[in-house]
Amino acid sequence: MASPGGATSVEIQRAEHDDTESTKMKRVSVYGYDSTNLVKRRLNVDSNGRLIIDNTTNNDLALQLDDTSTANVTYIGTAAIGSATSSAVWKIKKIDETTGLVITWADGDDLFNNIWDNRASLSYS
Repeated sequence: MASPGGATSVEIQRAEHDDTESTKMKRVSVYGYDSTNLVKRRLNVDSNGRLIIDNTTNNDLALQLDDTSTANVTYIGTAAIGSATSSAVWKIKKIDETTGLVITWADGDDLFNNIWDNRASLSYS
């Protein structure tokens, strides 16, 4: 049976599955509703299996890296593409290699509510 777009159910089924030798899985995207901003958000899972809520409408993020401001520390910031570094719309992670490897978040959370320009003076936990 053909769908409105002209693809048959067999073609759709093939496109949704990854049947390589080493893996057999189905590709899916999961969405949730953000009642604060009244929009649909794509949900993802990080490499540790933790839920990530993508706060951009097109799922594309700008990335900032700073590994020169503080010795043995790398700051990683993400925000919607086109965001000003002076706007409080950045999610900032701090990777500190001074005594081993310690990863912390600005304000102790992974919310998009920090200013990238202030990364070195923010509180991390």
